[in-house]
Amino acid sequence: MNLPNTKSPFEQEDHFRFAFVADEWLALYSDFENASALPRIFAMVMTFELYLKAYHSKLTVKIPDAKNTTKFSHRCDLLLNEISRLDKEHFPSLLKFNLSLLNCPLYELDRNGWNCEWFKKLSEPDQNELRDNYEFYLIMAYGTDLKYGICPSLEKHGGRIISSTWSAYNPKLAEMVTFIRNRIGFPDHQVNDLLKRKLEQQNSGYASSKFLRNIIDRTNYQQS
Repeated sequence: MNLPNTKSPFEQEDHFRFAFVADEWLALYSDFENASALPRIFAMVMTFELYLKAYHSKLTVKIPDAKNTTKFSHRCDLLLNEISRLDKEHFPSLLKFNLSLLNCPLYELDRNGWNCEWFKKLSEPDQNELRDNYEFYLIMAYGTDLKYGICPSLEKHGGRIISSTWSAYNPKLAEMVTFIRNRIGFPDHQVNDLLKRKLEQQNSGYASSKFLRNIIDRTNYQQS
């Protein structure tokens, strides 16, 4: 049997390149049993951002006047808005967020739990939305600042944006990654799957292996 195409990801189209690098960050995230809080947090940030960029890049490959994917910088909220506009028929509910909540001082929830006065004034649906998706709202609100952890010089959020919620694998992240992989056709063959190679190294713990397997088993690879 002939082996499938195994050319370098950097010889592939842009959406494959974004997704390949996203998987490198996701592999680090999956190994958080051996990683401290800061790299684990930032790995989730970059996985989310780069998979959105892979999604956008795939949608715009045949649209000459589309905005270049990298021009969005780290604004995942703007990426989500544009992707939902371009892919109305297939855009999933799991990628729908109430982006108006990004105007709230979300970092205060880490200090005060759910006891902030502004939080109590939100509608019940908005309160539930923040509780269920707090990590993603932090990513969209503060993006790459999350790599700094505790840094008083960052006036936007008083320097403290490490949250106690970063303590378990986020199941919604796995759902998002699986959906985007299948939507853009990445990777095309299982042999090209960096996550599968990570799993086969057999140096991950049970929880890490289960997290990766959940994605790999639901990825729709091309048949050789």
